[in-house]
Amino acid sequence: MVAMKIKKMLKNVENLLAAASFAEAGECEAARSFLKDGRRVLLAFKAGWIDLNTLKYAMNLSQRVGARLDILYVAAQDGPRSAGDQQLRRLETELNATGVPYHVVHRTGGLRQATIDYTNQEKDILFAVVEPPQSLDADAGKKDTWLSELRQKLKCPLVVVMGEAGT
Repeated sequence: MVAMKIKKMLKNVENLLAAASFAEAGECEAARSFLKDGRRVLLAFKAGWIDLNTLKYAMNLSQRVGARLDILYVAAQDGPRSAGDQQLRRLETELNATGVPYHVVHRTGGLRQATIDYTNQEKDILFAVVEPPQSLDADAGKKDTWLSELRQKLKCPLVVVMGEAGT
């Protein structure tokens, strides 16, 4: 069972890398042939901890492989949105300008569990792009455990973008 899952993930990564190579060479149709319809890249982040480098990385990845960008915006609780909404609006403006299709999904709770739940529910996620929570930066052991558990439970490859959040 695990071997089949790994084999499928490796095949997906291989197809994405091939598609990205063709797209960079300007062969958009050949790149699209490597991708199935409905494929998506997931950008998951916690409200108030948005890093523009992570946002741009996910957007560029989606654009290169011709996938829709699913933006998973996780708040600690229901209620008024944080200052992160301003950055989210800027991202949406940029996505609209570049023509990258996207979908924003609001969830409450913890980032790790929301990301796992979303990838379990949505089967066409190519990659999950996250930034480790800044609250864990002081304790590397906790951060490693958090990322390890997330990586093990996800149904797709995990891309971790290191950067400064809250900017």
